[in-house]
Amino acid sequence: MKAQIISAILIIILAPCLIYNLSAQDLPNLDIEGAIYGEIRDKESNQPMEYATVALYSLMKNEAVKGTLTDAKGQFALKDLSLGIYNLEISFIGYKKTRINQILILPKKPEIYFGEIQLEPDTEQLEEVVITEQREDVVFKADRKVINISNIITAQGGTLVEALENQPSVKTDMNGNMTLRGSSNFTVLVNGKPTALRGSDALQQIPANTVESVEIITNPSAKFDSEGEVGIINVITKKDFSEGFSGVVNASGGFTANWLTRYSSDASFQLTRNKITFSTGFNIQYTPMEGEGSRIRENYGESDTLIRNSDMDIGIYRKNYTFKTGLTFNVDTRNTFTWDLNIGKLKFEREFDSQTTALTNTSQNTISNSIAENDRNFISSSFGYDHLFDLSSGHKFSANLFYKVSDGNKEDVLIEEVANTDWTTGDLIVDQLSLEDGTEDELRLNLDYVKPFGEGNNRLELGYQLRYETNDLDQNIAVTSVDENTSTDNNIQLTRNIHAWYLQFTGEKESFAYQIGLRPEITDREIDQAATSNTESYFNIFPSANISYNFSQFNQIKLGYSKRINRPAVQQLNPYLQLIDEKSQRSGNVELLPEYVHSLELSVIKRFMMSFLSAEIFYRQTNDKISPVWLAQENDLLLLSYDNLDKDYSYGTEILASMQINDWWRVNGSTSIYRYNINGDVSGEEVNNSSNSWNARFGSTFRISKTNTVIQFNVIYNSELASSQGQRKGFYATMLGVKQPLFKSKLDAALQVRDVFNMIKFSNVSSSEYFLNSMEFLPYTPVVSLNLSYRFNNYKKRRNINASDINELDFQNDFNF
Repeated sequence: MKAQIISAILIIILAPCLIYNLSAQDLPNLDIEGAIYGEIRDKESNQPMEYATVALYSLMKNEAVKGTLTDAKGQFALKDLSLGIYNLEISFIGYKKTRINQILILPKKPEIYFGEIQLEPDTEQLEEVVITEQREDVVFKADRKVINISNIITAQGGTLVEALENQPSVKTDMNGNMTLRGSSNFTVLVNGKPTALRGSDALQQIPANTVESVEIITNPSAKFDSEGEVGIINVITKKDFSEGFSGVVNASGGFTANWLTRYSSDASFQLTRNKITFSTGFNIQYTPMEGEGSRIRENYGESDTLIRNSDMDIGIYRKNYTFKTGLTFNVDTRNTFTWDLNIGKLKFEREFDSQTTALTNTSQNTISNSIAENDRNFISSSFGYDHLFDLSSGHKFSANLFYKVSDGNKEDVLIEEVANTDWTTGDLIVDQLSLEDGTEDELRLNLDYVKPFGEGNNRLELGYQLRYETNDLDQNIAVTSVDENTSTDNNIQLTRNIHAWYLQFTGEKESFAYQIGLRPEITDREIDQAATSNTESYFNIFPSANISYNFSQFNQIKLGYSKRINRPAVQQLNPYLQLIDEKSQRSGNVELLPEYVHSLELSVIKRFMMSFLSAEIFYRQTNDKISPVWLAQENDLLLLSYDNLDKDYSYGTEILASMQINDWWRVNGSTSIYRYNINGDVSGEEVNNSSNSWNARFGSTFRISKTNTVIQFNVIYNSELASSQGQRKGFYATMLGVKQPLFKSKLDAALQVRDVFNMIKFSNVSSSEYFLNSMEFLPYTPVVSLNLSYRFNNYKKRRNINASDINELDFQNDFNF
């Protein structure tokens, strides 16, 4: 009552002044719009608080007129405010509410910046309230789709590739390589920065336990690197620590259906003192897979046909280690320096033991053993600087320097012998040892500038990128056979120098938002090899556009377009000839050209409180498509190489749905249906292959409130997919996970079963008028694993509450928005 009397007196006293100020201005000034800015921090740790609730009350209307949530930096902005007097209230679960009264928005000072506002923890609330984290599975932003990996219980303790298998348009092969919308050519970033490894190798190196979310950007803006046929996968790691020393440790162990052991362990630690934050961590992973396979190969010669059937035992073993550390120095509220270092090792081994039966008189039964080992070491580091010209408008400059170096060696052993009638080994047919040593260096410099302009949230963004990379590969192949003993050497060097600029306009006007940009690039490429050399320079312009319109708070439509490039790798360019087996060889193609991708998407999103439904239509066309091809050679040999086909294109739709049935049951599902066509010419033979492909995902999550137990079940189906000379067959898979928090949620235990009903099968078929090549692999599943996650010291899980939780608790119940 007393506060209301004081407010009324202030209104009476200040109203004449306000009226005078308003009347002293010209009539157009009555349309002046005000704004309030600020930054919310934890009073004890001084850490920024994301998802804090900020509400603005009008004293004249006696009601709440604006509301928002703070971003990852704890910052908020309330814009488009009428002139008047307001009260500001800030709240967060587990903290005492903070209220700032009698805020005046006047024509002479329409914008107010409060700086840092501190919230004090409410110890009584923390003791009484237990917060269960429940984030939306998928969040849609203007130019990307955000997958909350921490929700996927069935992938905890595994790799990030295993977590992403549950997403629409994602498929994996027997080697753990991932494709998105049928392509493995995507760029991987970690927290917006490049990685030492590329594509699936980078994702296999990252434990799912350490990842908060994954951003899938299928139509990246001009600000991003133009590399990647199907866009960018940006991995956001967990950084949920407070003032002082804290951390999280994860350990996982399990076994396959043939009792092959797999394990992983990772840890992250952080120490924050005043303006400096130091972080460090490591991860170790061993993910083996064994299974049975078969292969059918037919060669159609001029005079006869060669038919060979093989039964195989296959083993695939992947082990990696990574150590990481970083430092953040907040000089002041405007200037920040960052540094990080990653050191790692990747070891990959694949073994094929084959018994081949010859079904024609022109060949013989054989026994072969093929082992491929690939060891790679890498170091990457980046140094960044961010400067804010002011704290409210987003006017800023950023610079980042990234450097990586990796070296590795690869050893391929092939031994093929004649099989006796009892399948014991006989005479030697071929013994090949292939050795490779290679190094890769890359330097990137990024300069980015953002300048707000005009009214509303309009921004001019421009920048420059230098990218210089070198590849140096040494090879030696020694072959022993019945006819001859040979040893050959090869060296190939690939150098790329890329200069890129970008100009981009981003803005919002009421319910309409846009992002339009151009990215010119100059590329110089040089190949130096004993048998040949090649130098090329080319200039490209890559446009991009993303626009969206919100019909209401719960309905949105988005349209996106981008042009991308995929440059051939050194392995695809290397013309050096190697044996795969007695009847198969492989080599690269030094004449390969880059492929260019045009991508268009239209999506509609409908939200229903804690549920959503989205539908997306997409079209992607790739010109000068780089494709692996099998070529028939003399003496019934097959050559695996690469060629530029005319084009491929795919079009289809993706539908995602998530529904909160009640407090303890949530279901989600997705399906992707698309048609794929590939056209071109291989050795004079016309290629025109197509397929109708689809996949479906269904998941169900149950929460038992009394014990906080979470049970999750996922079903996956991938249909067949066309390739340049054949197709990859489809398969089903099921996943089961149970998660149980213990010791007041400091320890989480999660049990997962992968491929519960042993239904995963990898199958590929390639054919032409000269040959048929079919291969099938059935891994030993299911795979069972147990993951333990322990948080210690002042690790604050409550900071993970997401926007939908806050809206429901505060805006809906308290403010009735």
